[in-house]
Amino acid sequence: MGRVVATFAAFALAYPLLALVMHGAFGTAGAITVAGVSLAATLLLGVPAFALLCRRGWLGWWQFACGGALVGLLCVLPFAVGGSALVGALIPSFLVLGAAHGALFWLLAVWRNAGLAERCGRRAR
Repeated sequence: MGRVVATFAAFALAYPLLALVMHGAFGTAGAITVAGVSLAATLLLGVPAFALLCRRGWLGWWQFACGGALVGLLCVLPFAVGGSALVGALIPSFLVLGAAHGALFWLLAVWRNAGLAERCGRRAR
């Protein structure tokens, strides 16, 4: 389970660190905002999605990619205040980014993780 926690932590910190490195474009306040959104998305969407996939024994890479795509789509919802044109423009990017995050999460946290497979009741591939 340590790999899972470490991967969640890395995902939650990756975008804020990127925003901090790109200090000129975002500034410190922007990096803090990105950190809040990234942490909220990880805790409110990512962790429950992982728990659901684990509970069901869905440990395939494609299942995590599909779950990530769904989480990506849910992350578009706050942009709905900007109108349907904005949401429509963001959906493809968030869908692909979510699927990529899901597949990368599977690679880092699930793939060949025998301890996790035992906890989830299925053999990790």
